[in-house]
Amino acid sequence: MRQALKLYTTIRKNQFMMATVIGMILIILSVGSIILIPSMTGQDIDDTLGTALMCIWLIMAIIVFLNDQSRRLDTWLYTQNISRGQLFLTRIILLVGLPIMAANVVDLGLTAVRHPHILMATFNNDITVSANVLFMSSLFVIIATIIGPHWLKLAGSIFTLGLMVLAGPMIASLFKRISGGTSHFEVIIQPIITVLAALLIFAIGYYLAQNISDDTVDEAVRVHYLKWPIVIFVFVATLIKTMSNPGRNSVDGFLLGLILPIILTVVTFIFVFKPTFKVTWDK
Repeated sequence: MRQALKLYTTIRKNQFMMATVIGMILIILSVGSIILIPSMTGQDIDDTLGTALMCIWLIMAIIVFLNDQSRRLDTWLYTQNISRGQLFLTRIILLVGLPIMAANVVDLGLTAVRHPHILMATFNNDITVSANVLFMSSLFVIIATIIGPHWLKLAGSIFTLGLMVLAGPMIASLFKRISGGTSHFEVIIQPIITVLAALLIFAIGYYLAQNISDDTVDEAVRVHYLKWPIVIFVFVATLIKTMSNPGRNSVDGFLLGLILPIILTVVTFIFVFKPTFKVTWDK
């Protein structure tokens, strides 16, 4: 594992340096804007700096990951006595865990210097944001592991992210119902549940990464027994959303609610199974 971390860090040292420079520029701009613009409150900037750093660094991590697969870097790394599982964990540590931890350290450090009286509130906010970002990262990782071509990875991630955004109010309502509206649950228990869910998804991704062949990198779905479940998931998820909109009680509304799920399911089926249609004019 140490060899995998060292080798991958050496290969991607330029990208890590670039991420560090971009982070430093963002910190300088955020602190400098307080001096240049007197009407701007420093507390508001400090509240968003950690999240901004986290998002920028994770976007760069996604680009690095996609570039690795485009260059078939994985195949070469496997020849360096590095297993699939070790490479998977290395990317999780360096491309997911490190950006989240570094953003929190910067956020808490600046808050301790500038606004020490809200340090605990900032810490609680960072825990919640980090747990949510870790969960979203785990979803991208599992999608990127299962799906082959890059544009399908991005399409699947956007589709899943859209579902999460639409389901957000329902999930928040569920948490409040479980907690009885107590702030203790929202501050401590909810992030723990979110992190545990993310770790479970990472564990599934780790298992799949060890058992997926490199020959399937160009397949739409790299795991054969997940092809039909993904097609069904697209139909069911889209159908639930369209049928939850108001005005679906009428016949016209019901039929209109079926159109989008059917279209998305057919498109997904075509890309997953690549059916061939043979047309003949012979009698």
